[in-house]
Amino acid sequence: MSIKVLIIDDKKEDIVSIRKSLKQTGFEYTYVEAKTGDKGLDKVREESPDIVIVEVKLPDINGFDMCKRIKGISTAVKVLIVTRHQDAVDYAMATDASADGHSVKTKSNKYLIASFKEIVRSEEHTSEL
Repeated sequence: MSIKVLIIDDKKEDIVSIRKSLKQTGFEYTYVEAKTGDKGLDKVREESPDIVIVEVKLPDINGFDMCKRIKGISTAVKVLIVTRHQDAVDYAMATDASADGHSVKTKSNKYLIASFKEIVRSEEHTSEL
């Protein structure tokens, strides 16, 4: 199973770090990227990703609002909200935005990897039903 991932983050080094972390999940994936919310929404429409990993603090829109907009385009797209700032990962806000997961970005990205795996496994389980 190949997973198409859209990474929306304004920092290139974070995109590179997330890509490297996704290799550790053991899942086969392809990725596209965007550095702003507007470009990310265009990519959602053009690329039909399976999972979107979106930074909370983008230059033009916050990740919670992005999640709502992505879900407005397609409820089938899974959204993982991430940030470097632990206090910005608000479980209640992520839930209200209909996020499928949320994580703090760390040097090892172990929480991001765990959240990503959980989303993929829940999707596999859902598709088996």
